[in-house]
Amino acid sequence: MEFKLEKPIEQLLPQSVDFNYEQLKSDLQVSLEKYQNMVVTKENIKDAKDDRAKLNKLRTSIDDQRKVIKKAWNVPYDAFERKVKELTGLIGEPIDTIDKQLSVYEDQRKAEKREEIEEYFDEKIGCYADLIPFDKIFDPRWLNVSFDIKKAKATIDDLIKRVEVDEKAIKDLEVECEQQMLDAYFQTLDLSAAMAEKKRFEDRIMQLAELERQRQAKAQKAAEEQRKLEASKPEKQGDFVKAKTRPQPIEKITEIEELEMIDIRVFVTPEQKQEFKQFLIQQKIKFVPVPKGDSKKWQSKTA
Repeated sequence: MEFKLEKPIEQLLPQSVDFNYEQLKSDLQVSLEKYQNMVVTKENIKDAKDDRAKLNKLRTSIDDQRKVIKKAWNVPYDAFERKVKELTGLIGEPIDTIDKQLSVYEDQRKAEKREEIEEYFDEKIGCYADLIPFDKIFDPRWLNVSFDIKKAKATIDDLIKRVEVDEKAIKDLEVECEQQMLDAYFQTLDLSAAMAEKKRFEDRIMQLAELERQRQAKAQKAAEEQRKLEASKPEKQGDFVKAKTRPQPIEKITEIEELEMIDIRVFVTPEQKQEFKQFLIQQKIKFVPVPKGDSKKWQSKTA
């Protein structure tokens, strides 16, 4: 069964479509030569338009002949093309059917090969079964017809050996972040990822240590400032302030500088109380405790 022409194509088709090509070309070259250096002016514009119309008409008539020849030429070809397409269409139907069957067969072949490889993986993976699923290491190229299944199994063997070596290397480090390193490793099966996790952990520890050092230094500085502050504070006596040195009588103070005495009551928190005392001391404002009797009397009035 094969395609055969009843006559050779050379006999079916004319060698050429002959017409007065050479004569027409020669006449055109002579008659069109005057237009090469033509300049349109006000005086010759009418002649230029007439010539353009004549040339357009000539070009159209020649191209119309081309279309007529092409249409006649294509009549046998169009009939031939329809017949060929009909035949190829008939052949295409069984090709599609075979393709579908081949696809089904190929899918089944791949499924059987994958199943065999996965069974081998399950036998060899051992204690890593929960950490390394088959899909994680599966390579679609293993299912190609050209890929030997023995090579796929050897790849699995090499992987398991590498994992054992890498896991031992991580555990031999005996570091605090061992579990984090193992987690990173089994996510990627890449030892460099585990080492990167180790560096990240150590960098974080160093950061925390530096923060703690800064906190302690800050606390120590605050404690020193507090001790200096306490050393400069007056001693407490009950809820009232008593100067470290015995306060001078007002008469004595007035001998040094003319002072005005103001009796006020200030309502403050313990923290504000300390700040207020420091303010008085810094401003060199003289102050003495309120007599206890007056304090009780004032409290009874405001109760």
